[in-house]
This record gives sequence, C-alpha cells and structure tokens, in this order.
Amino acid sequence: MVNFKALAIAAALAVFAPLSANAAIELTDEDGGPVLLSIGNAVNIENDDLTSGPLAEGGSFDVDTNVFGAGVTLDVQNSSGETSGIRDLLVTFTIAGLADQEFTITDATGEQILDNFFLNILPGVEVFFSVAGEVFEGSSIAQAEYNIFIDPVPLPAAGLIFLTGLAGLGLARRRKVAA
Repeated sequence: MVNFKALAIAAALAVFAPLSANAAIELTDEDGGPVLLSIGNAVNIENDDLTSGPLAEGGSFDVDTNVFGAGVTLDVQNSSGETSGIRDLLVTFTIAGLADQEFTITDATGEQILDNFFLNILPGVEVFFSVAGEVFEGSSIAQAEYNIFIDPVPLPAAGLIFLTGLAGLGLARRRKVAA
C-alpha cells in the first residue's frame, strides 16, 4: 500500500530543500550505523552550519519494534549565546497512522520557547520530519545552530505508566463512591 502522506512530504522536501542556502542537515545515532531509533540508540538531528535566509530541511529515520514514544530535547543557539538566530522555528513529525505533530521551538524574535516534549511514535515505522524557520544575523548573533536529541521510551515503561494511571483512576473512583 502506498503511503501518500509520506510521498507528499518527500515531494515537498525535494521542492523546498533547494531554497535553503544552509548546509545539509546531519542525522546520526549513537551506533553510527543506519539511523534507527531503538532502546539504547537515540537519534540526533542537527545543523550547526546555518546561514541567513529561509530554513526548510528534513529527512526520516526508522523506529524499532520495541519503541512507542520518545522524549525530545531541543537546543537552539548561536555562538554568542544570546537569542538563537532562528525565527519561528517549527519542527514537524509525520508518522503513518498518527496526526502530524508540530512543535514551535522559537518565537518571532528568535527566543527559544520550548526545550523538550514527548513524541508519540508507533513501533516499527518510519518517521518523517521537517525543520522550518528563518535564520537571521544581528550584531550579537554569529553562527546559528539547532540540535534535536530524540531518546526512545521502551514499550514496557509506557505500559507501566499507563497501568499506574488506570490504578490511580480506580482509587479515585473508589474513594468517591465511599464518600
């Protein structure tokens, strides 16, 4: 079965990627092999060679069958340590079977407004991502860069969290009925 949403994103990236004057995005994992999000193997998306102008880039990585979600940590900065140098930075994740997950990382002034979030992932799928915004330079901004670190959450841990939540709801209901 053809995944039309994934094809549309790939086509959009192919069209918009040439508009960016920035160096290629770097996608790595801890093993240094094919990029796979798995237990003990996080994925890092970064670009530390951004130049002024529109930013539109993306790619994909695979998810192992024992991962259901990921904790994502973000770092947007420049070498002067002040505002990030990237306005309206938006990261979008597209996963077959789930709604697109969009996260605004910086505001219109370049201030980072989001440091981390949880990403819903289905086991054994390919995750497509896009990074968009506008890179700007100023008197205090030298070289802008971003780093997106994706750390997997194992399925058993998620199950325990879910069961704990259910147990808490059950106790709350039991207390309410007793009162």
